[in-house]
Amino acid sequence: MTSKGHALSRDALIRTLTAYSGITTEDGEADGTTLVDSNLIGRNDFISEKTILIMNGDAKDEDKGATAFDNSDGKITLQGTGFNHQIKAGTIYRVLNISSIEIDVARIEAK
Repeated sequence: MTSKGHALSRDALIRTLTAYSGITTEDGEADGTTLVDSNLIGRNDFISEKTILIMNGDAKDEDKGATAFDNSDGKITLQGTGFNHQIKAGTIYRVLNISSIEIDVARIEAK
């Protein structure tokens, strides 16, 4: 029997979960632990403990939890060792309204 259920496509699911879409304005750290978007300067911290998904470039489709956000320069610091590649200026990314598994595990281990 064929299922008549409807599953959201990956793209539709990402659109639903997206809190913010941005494009980095300068290169992050060479080790992939930060990304920088000057359009976030002065914004409140809605980013810490959320998941950052990279949409293009060398780290396309990688995701990491954000551990810190500096609204004075738009720098987002990522969980652990960061992405496998440096996040360069012009990289499209999304902030998803979900926490990463890494952050959830760290929170549980801290208890």
